[in-house]
Amino acid sequence: MAVAAAVAQQGVPLRVCTSAWAPFVLFNVTTGVLSGYEIDLFEAVASQLKLSWNYSVMEWDDMMNALLLPRSDPSHCDIAPASIPVTTADMGASIKFSYPTFRSGYAVAVGVSGKSTDYWGFTKVFSWELWVAMLVSGLGMSILVWLAERDFSTRGMGKIKYPLQFRPGMYEATYRMYGKLLNTVDEPRVTSLPAKIMVLGWGLMVLVTIATYTAGLTARLTAVSIKTKITSVADLPRYKVGTWDVIAKNFMKYGVRPEPLPWNTEEDGLKMLEMVATGELDALILDNPWLRYQLANRCDITIVGRLFQYVNNAVGFNANTSQGFIDQYNSALAQLIEDGMYETLELAYIRESSCGKVDPTTTIGFYNLLGVYVIMAACCVLGLLLMVLPRLSSRFDVDIKGGTSMDVDREQSFVGRTVSRIGRALSTTGSKPSMTSPAAGVVKVAPGPSVTFKENRSMRLFSEDSSNLQAVTEVLVHPPSSDPPTGADRPFSPASNQQGQPVNDEALQGVPLRVCTSAWAPFVFYNDTTEVLSGYEIDLFEAVASQLKLSFEYSVMDWGDMMNALLLPLNDSAHCDIAPASIPVTTTDLNSLIQFSTPTFRSGYAVAVGVSGKSTDYWGFAKVFSWELWVAMLISGLGISILVWLAERDFSTRGMGKIKYPLQFRPGMYEATYRMYGKLLNTVDEPRVTSLPAKIMVLGWGLTVLVTIATYTAGLTARLTAVTIKTKISGVADLPGYKVGTWDAIAKNFIKYGVRPEPLPWNTEEDGLKMLEMVATGELDALILDNPWLRYQLAGRCDITIVGRMFQYVNNAVGFNAGTPTAFIDQYNSALAQLIEDGMYETLELAYIRESSCGKVDPTTTIGFYNLLGVYVIMAACTVLGLLLMVLPRLSSRFDVDIKGGTSVEIDRERSFVGRTASRIGRAFSTTGSRFSVTGGGGAKVVPDVSIQQPARMFYDDSSNLRTSVVSATAVIVHPNRRNSTGTLSSAENMPTDLSPGLLKVVVEPYSPADLEVQGKPDNDKKLVKQWSSEV
Repeated sequence: MAVAAAVAQQGVPLRVCTSAWAPFVLFNVTTGVLSGYEIDLFEAVASQLKLSWNYSVMEWDDMMNALLLPRSDPSHCDIAPASIPVTTADMGASIKFSYPTFRSGYAVAVGVSGKSTDYWGFTKVFSWELWVAMLVSGLGMSILVWLAERDFSTRGMGKIKYPLQFRPGMYEATYRMYGKLLNTVDEPRVTSLPAKIMVLGWGLMVLVTIATYTAGLTARLTAVSIKTKITSVADLPRYKVGTWDVIAKNFMKYGVRPEPLPWNTEEDGLKMLEMVATGELDALILDNPWLRYQLANRCDITIVGRLFQYVNNAVGFNANTSQGFIDQYNSALAQLIEDGMYETLELAYIRESSCGKVDPTTTIGFYNLLGVYVIMAACCVLGLLLMVLPRLSSRFDVDIKGGTSMDVDREQSFVGRTVSRIGRALSTTGSKPSMTSPAAGVVKVAPGPSVTFKENRSMRLFSEDSSNLQAVTEVLVHPPSSDPPTGADRPFSPASNQQGQPVNDEALQGVPLRVCTSAWAPFVFYNDTTEVLSGYEIDLFEAVASQLKLSFEYSVMDWGDMMNALLLPLNDSAHCDIAPASIPVTTTDLNSLIQFSTPTFRSGYAVAVGVSGKSTDYWGFAKVFSWELWVAMLISGLGISILVWLAERDFSTRGMGKIKYPLQFRPGMYEATYRMYGKLLNTVDEPRVTSLPAKIMVLGWGLTVLVTIATYTAGLTARLTAVTIKTKISGVADLPGYKVGTWDAIAKNFIKYGVRPEPLPWNTEEDGLKMLEMVATGELDALILDNPWLRYQLAGRCDITIVGRMFQYVNNAVGFNAGTPTAFIDQYNSALAQLIEDGMYETLELAYIRESSCGKVDPTTTIGFYNLLGVYVIMAACTVLGLLLMVLPRLSSRFDVDIKGGTSVEIDRERSFVGRTASRIGRAFSTTGSRFSVTGGGGAKVVPDVSIQQPARMFYDDSSNLRTSVVSATAVIVHPNRRNSTGTLSSAENMPTDLSPGLLKVVVEPYSPADLEVQGKPDNDKKLVKQWSSEV
């Protein structure tokens, strides 16, 4: 046995070297205490192997060099539990390594250039149960308040502000209850005392709800989405990137040439982070676990993208350490994996960033507000009691006119009065009144037999003091397809030929190796028809075989047969040389002679359960559109509101007619904004615009609304496929008490979790699928199997889901025949290390390790602003056209588009719409004469052809008297519907004053008789035209 093993056996302390780098090795310089993931793991192994040791903390390079020194050198190191990345360079330097203790990789850290809040996070402050409770309680309160008010009115107690009919009454009550919750009404406007008590309870609920919501929202607003220029390693070219000098060359394949930086101490690493924070570096590539640990509470730097270029971290051994000692160390590690220590250490030391995260406990549940709901319910019960009492006994009625109560004993306190009234209401004895001084203004009634009040409903006492209720109110207010292996009980043994079997020299000399495998997804796929093999392990094996120039023949068999064939001697025709089947390396067969490569995949177990139900994402509707699109809708709606109001106001101030929008800015904008957004939200029938510019703008807005709603509906329909799975079991901790199944080879591994699963066979793919069916049909409540196999099989199946996190990690590896020489396995492992550095592991995981599509939403279903850019262009065009038609009359009086009713003065109405529009625009810019015909009310042609040499300005007035501007002008006036109408060309005195709606006035400025020439006459109105002609 070599030096380290001999020393360990003799009880001589081992020299254990390490170097501080979080989270694997944490060193307190003051106390000299070591801790961390690797330290805890090493001490657990040392306890099993009964090792004695002395720690020595040093810089990284010194530690690596010390592993190469002979034991005779006092500076040597026997063991280095420092989570050393296993690289081909170190392996070539003769440093030996344990089985990997951590599966790591590299990550990209960048400075945070900005951050945005979760814009729709406000809907996630309350749980859906609480939103539903608010909705239902508001509806219930509306019903109760309306009933109380209706009861008050029907008993002749006074007027109320709620309609007595059910529908309008409920409309008003519901509006006021929810309006109070949403702060859109001033007060509920109730009259009866029962309703007031109920409303006070509702008010308390609203007050506490809003306060709680505000607090929850404030806490939630710490959740941010980090914005950076770089989102992954693919973005790094063109940027200034730094990394550890030892690994700088590894990233050239990504098109990145990072600046090599020293990293021998913790301070070196922190300096690199500061270079990113200050902008000296755009990005930093370093080990993912170290970055996660350092940036957990630091929000000026963040990790972007996914883990890439995987690395196996392990314990380093001195170059002179015997393989036998390393095998013992590996066996102890395998035992700790099965005991769940790896999982425990990850939870303890591998930290997650708190930046941009929201603790699920910040979601407020119904139970958080249960107390206030109890108070509100008590108020409702009290109000109902005070409603019902008068119907049980007419001796007492709490309601009088004005909504105050009949306080026949007002001098008592509020509580005293209430108790007294209830006592009298329930009493069967009479009462005798005794009057206090008139100055008191109060009637005092004392119990006694002298006077008996008959049960006469007409007999009521009304207080003249209406302020009594106010006082009472104030008191109330202000107080896939393959085979299965996964589990784990497969043989692990030292990489040595303990039986002294002959080395497989023929295999090393190019004789075809017998490569055995067993189909189980996603590691090995076998097509029976084409006899083609593929999968994660097959692709990886063939890449190694290509490097080592191996020749081989595949043999596909059942799992059990494959494992047995690895134990057969090489001269047996049924033996297997290599088994690339992702075999779980466990302690079940520690005495077996099967040998293993370094892990090719880090796996673990998962719990699969049947889906008992699923619920949609209740607030997912707010996530259909991106925030940019929501903002665009908000701004465009406001812009349209302003433009429409301006167009309508312009229409009115120019005397073109009446409009339905107030002329003042604030009320006008209120109305316009309400109608524009109301149209978007389908709460108004129409915008009610009058002018043509406004109508064109509204048409553009209408198209935008139409397309937006249609697109939203489509996006929401797609998004509703996203579901949140509901199950009785949420993880391995919930399994005790349920019927659980698992692979028989690993059934005993889960006793430590309090579970005794039913052992089931799993030698073929069909066996695994049968177990899944047992879960789907309810024969099993849960199934424990390998996580990657479950993920693959359930990727497109939504009746079974994986719950909880992966547990009891397992290292999967390639199996070798017991007679395989150690040298060949070392070559194989070196080839695997090279493939890790080349990024092949990452490529294979992306290709074969599938994720479930159930309950997932493709990010592309989030609709961005660019998705609706076209409709916004159309709306903008309509807006520009509307503005043009607004501005033209102010630039030139030759053309005005507005007349009564919001239509335009169509001096050539008989043309098509396109023709009319082109003609009007042409006349607006033309200085030549125009020929036109005018059609009056009812469609009667008045003047078929009149030639105007000067540009005409026309408008309509529906008043019974001509406006001053019209009276002072010289005009041609024609009434198309009345034969006795007269017109004049000379003076305002001769104009008719009984003008009625429908009268069309044509005003020509300046006017001269020569400007008008009658070219024809209407056959049906010769007298009128004749009179007109004589005037000319």
